[in-house]
Amino acid sequence: MAVNSIFNRFEAAETMTTAQLESLVDGDLWHSEAITESDLATTIFVKFWYSLVWASAPTVSDKIEFMLISSDQATSPIWPGALPAAEGVLDATSDAQQLLLIGDNVDVVKTITSSGSTTLTQTGEFTVQNPSPSWKLLIKPTGEALGTGNVIRYRKFSPQGQS
Repeated sequence: MAVNSIFNRFEAAETMTTAQLESLVDGDLWHSEAITESDLATTIFVKFWYSLVWASAPTVSDKIEFMLISSDQATSPIWPGALPAAEGVLDATSDAQQLLLIGDNVDVVKTITSSGSTTLTQTGEFTVQNPSPSWKLLIKPTGEALGTGNVIRYRKFSPQGQS
């Protein structure tokens, strides 16, 4: 009797450019470069691994939010908030950030909240369903700023039935 199994087919790991994530201040919003999908039929999920460093010891309730934003298409996409395709930072008081965060423009996919530990490095992972033909990861610290040495990697994957 044949046994059916489901395995995951992973693509190669990618490391995001995080130059402008370094020293991101409280309330500012970092956005990754645009990630475009060449084959949405085979990429079902995206798994992220992160190692983020606080600039100094966070206090209780300081947090880091991870968000995703999607565009309409992979070629010449329209981004809510008129974001550029390149990595960048939106100032906490900018009109662009305020417009981006209202309504349903972004999805919060993970929040790290400090318990007041003196540990500066936060590591972890999370998985999201493939958001669209083109998407960006956004990160927003609240309370303490981020320091240097931040790393974010991701892998696209899809379940594959086996018998």
